[in-house]
Amino acid sequence: MAAAWIIEWKPYRHALPTLDLRPHILPRHWRAERVMDYMRCLFWNSALWTPSEALSSVNKRKPEGIFIMNEGPRLFYGEATHLVAWLVKDLHIERGASGEIVMEWTAPPGRRFNTKTSTFEPLSDPLRHRFVWNREDSYPKVSGE
Repeated sequence: MAAAWIIEWKPYRHALPTLDLRPHILPRHWRAERVMDYMRCLFWNSALWTPSEALSSVNKRKPEGIFIMNEGPRLFYGEATHLVAWLVKDLHIERGASGEIVMEWTAPPGRRFNTKTSTFEPLSDPLRHRFVWNREDSYPKVSGE
């Protein structure tokens, strides 16, 4: 088991341009701001945007129509189709019997501030994720939302 930042696409529609759905793995010691910069560059350099749209938006900290959220161990960047990042502590990667690569981790829940107790509390239970990738597959199998 290892700790890392995991970034995944959350597509809004299946009719969108093809996105690489493999989770991105970033170093656990990166600060949330650095991970958010990575997500910003990944988002604007995706197939969702033309090169001219990417150039006009990638340097903006808060482009119009884009939501950016930092909930500590969970980050969001995008719009209807967006990226989400989790700081996970239990990333496990292994090769399956058929040669596929299996990644498993537990995504921490978002948090909200409780004004009555002046503490942060989780919005839900942690969610187990499993990603299976095979080089021959056009579309990897992803479970967990």
